[in-house]
Amino acid sequence: SDEKPVHAVTVSGFEISECEITNAQYAKFLNEALVSGDVEVSDADVRGRTGPWKGQIYLHMFHSSGNENCYIGYKNGLFTAEAGRENWPVVFVTWHGAKAFALFYGFDLPTEAEWEYACRGGGQFEYGTGYGSISGKKANYWNNGPNHPVEVGNYPKNSFGLFAMSGNVSEWCHDVYRPYSS
Repeated sequence: SDEKPVHAVTVSGFEISECEITNAQYAKFLNEALVSGDVEVSDADVRGRTGPWKGQIYLHMFHSSGNENCYIGYKNGLFTAEAGRENWPVVFVTWHGAKAFALFYGFDLPTEAEWEYACRGGGQFEYGTGYGSISGKKANYWNNGPNHPVEVGNYPKNSFGLFAMSGNVSEWCHDVYRPYSS
């Protein structure tokens, strides 16, 4: 109900990653940002140390439930992806952490309109899978998968060649989440 009214949107050309950002990629970013002084480790969180999100949490290394972690560890001044989960998509990353990652490498998060266009593969599909249908063979989603993220690129691409635009993990967009105006 908060995704209405349906309306036309025009997007300009943009780039988007073909897969979710992996634990290995995010750990690499954190190590580079640690060396440059842009992040700091505080308790079980990684926070911005400089810039527009100084003090904001970028990554929760441990979930508040206490029994889940983000699969990125920090020891002896080094961030590493958990063995066997290097190519899983990063989880428990905040909007600030996703935005900082993108900007650190000269990119940005997609707008909601860009993300939806990429997800739908240029068509009017309900889901971002091959041709818009969803099943356990096409996506990892609630109660129809292993109940944890899976390695990126593990399901078929959509018609734009993008993986897991529906399912696996939640993704961040540039826009603020709010109802559409009338």
